[in-house]
Amino acid sequence: DDVDPSEPASECECVTHEALMCINGKSSYWPKCDPSQKKDVPNPPRPDGADRDYEFGDFCTQKWTDELNSMLNNPKVNMCSNTQKVAELLGQVTWETGYLSTQYQPLDDGAGLIHMIPENFEGNAEKMDSLFPGKNYAQKVKSMSEADKHKFFQDPENGWLSVAAWYKGGNAVFQHGCQGKDLFKEDYHTQTLCIKGDDESQPNRDQSLSEVQECMKQFPASCDDPDDDEETTTVVDEETTTAAAEATTTAADEATTST
Repeated sequence: DDVDPSEPASECECVTHEALMCINGKSSYWPKCDPSQKKDVPNPPRPDGADRDYEFGDFCTQKWTDELNSMLNNPKVNMCSNTQKVAELLGQVTWETGYLSTQYQPLDDGAGLIHMIPENFEGNAEKMDSLFPGKNYAQKVKSMSEADKHKFFQDPENGWLSVAAWYKGGNAVFQHGCQGKDLFKEDYHTQTLCIKGDDESQPNRDQSLSEVQECMKQFPASCDDPDDDEETTTVVDEETTTAAAEATTTAADEATTST
């Protein structure tokens, strides 16, 4: 039988559920991203100038982890075994999403694991269609009301594929020669430029990358079936809830970019 190029070639685990919860636990400012976490951090207030609150959600659950691994294993991406590039991707997404806790910025109604303003929603979905055909992503976005379009990217079956579309030549940054670049092949600083449009937040993103690398090392992935989460959740909560509040508070104006 023919192999569908849009489907993952294998089910290798690239990132563990525990690692994602560990990453979130590094922040003492942003709330938890999985119901099983014992982390008890109140939702931060709305940003200055916003007329509504952040929308927080469970964006590091096992389902979100599975979809991340599926995306990284997909032949169009094929990054599962490249631990450094996976860490860089997660370093960027961690900063973009308030440590995996939010995918909505009330200041500009932007959304996504890579924060996009609404004007870029349909273009991103069209790139998803070109990379992963057959699901009519763009049509789904177009059919949603303006008030609900951002929710498309909060669906785990869409969220990580949206990131892949941005990284695989679909970014919407017109400076720095970013157009058409495969960001998986670029250094971390270039990724920042082609996500944010500038590098003012580079020190924060460098810190989030370091934290991601720590968590991926602490909770390594394998091609074996993931272990039951129940035994490790407590360890994640106990060992990863002490990040510097200074860096994560600065993230309040991120969660995040306006590209």
